[in-house]
Amino acid sequence: MKRLSILLFVVLFSCMTTNAQTTIKDALRNYVKFKRQAETLADEHKWVSFKYKDIHYSGDSLLFEEESELIIKYDGKNSSLFYNINSIECFYLLDKDYYKKIEKPEGSLIKYENTIFDFDRHYDALGKHGFIPRFFIDIPYYIYPISFAESMNMKQIFNEIEEREIDGELYNVYKFDNNERRVRFYVNAATNIMDSAYTEIYQYSSKVYYTFYDFSFENRQSYIDSIFNFDNKEYENYSKYDIVNSEPYYSFDTIITDKLLDFPLVDLNNDTTTLREQEGWVLLNFCTITSDYSMRQLDRYAKEKDSLGYRILEKEGIKIMAIEHKSNNMEYIEKYAKRHHSEDITYSAKGIFNAIDVNWWECYYLISPDKKVVYRAEKLEDYSEIINKLKVEN
Repeated sequence: MKRLSILLFVVLFSCMTTNAQTTIKDALRNYVKFKRQAETLADEHKWVSFKYKDIHYSGDSLLFEEESELIIKYDGKNSSLFYNINSIECFYLLDKDYYKKIEKPEGSLIKYENTIFDFDRHYDALGKHGFIPRFFIDIPYYIYPISFAESMNMKQIFNEIEEREIDGELYNVYKFDNNERRVRFYVNAATNIMDSAYTEIYQYSSKVYYTFYDFSFENRQSYIDSIFNFDNKEYENYSKYDIVNSEPYYSFDTIITDKLLDFPLVDLNNDTTTLREQEGWVLLNFCTITSDYSMRQLDRYAKEKDSLGYRILEKEGIKIMAIEHKSNNMEYIEKYAKRHHSEDITYSAKGIFNAIDVNWWECYYLISPDKKVVYRAEKLEDYSEIINKLKVEN
């Protein structure tokens, strides 16, 4: 009853905010059709794997693109999901009871296992209710038509379905339009496999494309087991650290690699520097202009400078380098830097996550003058730990 009430509310809200002459009955019919296609496909296949690419634009300017791999094992309440971000070699394995993660930044291997499952807002109870996933980490995986569109960026039911022939194939095109956004999902009518998805958010001139390919229905368990075997021979040359036990499996090397030291960092004047060229203490503030969360720290720096006349960490002798790690669109980066009053500390370093482990949205590394990592955090709650590190090291 609770689910039905929520569904009816969303349907009603959607219908009130669009000019389309779609009734609640029509919207429900679209939702049911979308969900049935997903359930039929899940019943037919225990395993499904595929690759996908997401491409982000601001207007007509490319911000970034990324390729990933997803493997789903359908097994009722014991279903599981394997997820690999190819560009940074980051592997996830999830089911209803546990969350495992392996990170492979340059030269080191970090393992999280049976840690707290922290994707509740972005991942719809895979296995807990026997559902296939609706969304995961803010990216809508509607590879197969999976329920109605619902994520942090999509909260609506489709107001129209159109049959369209494209390159000799018949597609069901699921549509949503209102004065804020435009959404299209292209589902192959014969296979029920989603070929692509598109969303445009007018306010931010944001366009996102998803394309899906290399589908397979083969059992991939041996592949998954090889990735999550910490004694895998492939990992012999890595330093290894087990987060759960808080002890090195071999050793956790805090010496930064040459690849990171020499990675080009481009400022808003298009001048290039490197971490190797920096003297003294440096805070690598990894952020991305597509995330409001990581932009808040830049606002925090700006408020400090407005009220105190300086940034607190700079007063302590730390150089701040706010590094956009997903895009090299300097025009767009500069626009955001000006908006957050951080022009003098902003740099672009697209692809730097191949040289150091960087969280999806934001991440902070304190680098000592002898180029060692002495502090890492995914959020800066306050500066006490960083300042204490300086006192200890000095």
